[in-house]
Amino acid sequence: MNRWIRPVNVTLLALLVITTASGGLAFLVGAEPFSGGVVAVHGASGLGLLVLVPAKVRIARRGLRRPGRSRKVISLAFTVSVGLAVGSGLLHAIGGFRPYLGLLPMQIHVGAALVAVALLVGHVVMHHHHRRAPSRGGVGGRGAGSGWRPLLRRTDVDRRVALRGAGVVAAAAVLWTVAPGRERRFTGSHQVGSGDPAGMPVTNWLFDPVPVLAAAQWRLRLPGNVLDLAALDARPQTTLRAPRSCSPPRRPGARSRPATVARRGSWSRGGAVSGG
Repeated sequence: MNRWIRPVNVTLLALLVITTASGGLAFLVGAEPFSGGVVAVHGASGLGLLVLVPAKVRIARRGLRRPGRSRKVISLAFTVSVGLAVGSGLLHAIGGFRPYLGLLPMQIHVGAALVAVALLVGHVVMHHHHRRAPSRGGVGGRGAGSGWRPLLRRTDVDRRVALRGAGVVAAAAVLWTVAPGRERRFTGSHQVGSGDPAGMPVTNWLFDPVPVLAAAQWRLRLPGNVLDLAALDARPQTTLRAPRSCSPPRRPGARSRPATVARRGSWSRGGAVSGG
């Protein structure tokens, strides 16, 4: 194996691990400055994969000439899933909340990433597990069997490899800085459908049921007060414009009419919304 092949593969593996870990972490954090740093690491490491595409293509061409159908199938499927994950991630960053063929870019991104993780495990196993031929020696010689090639070696962290890795990191950071993208809040949200309720996106948290509320049964329960829609409409109205991120049923930039209710007297402590 040429000297440049292992550094490329090890760097790709490191970027894939960082990208996957930071992507999962991005779903768990939502406060600045930590969330912004996690998203930046996720985006830069994903773009870093593109930097190594030319080198990996050369390696893959050699691998496809070797025997072994299952290895080729897993490798090709893994390549497609990573390509979908990176491509849909770029589409989400540039195009924002817009469905394609009934799917959002983020849905494709997460789905392809999960498939890629499973295929990565199979890819690594098939490329690092090998059959051991029996030794020619007599007593004390090892018999036939199987073993594992080391995933990392001491030579993988020498000075030359470190410099190449630093170059990839620098190139990825530059791509992240200059890549176009929509203006977003630190949570990753951008404005959609402000002032147009029909154009507001329908979103929901991962495991939450879709809320279905009947107007006649809807109640706003406050300390010492229960109000229906008619009672709210009878109160003095004001209009506020405020960003709302991932908070159904309000959307980013939505206008809130009964905002005065939560600010009056003893009601300023807030209350609960009930559908029954």
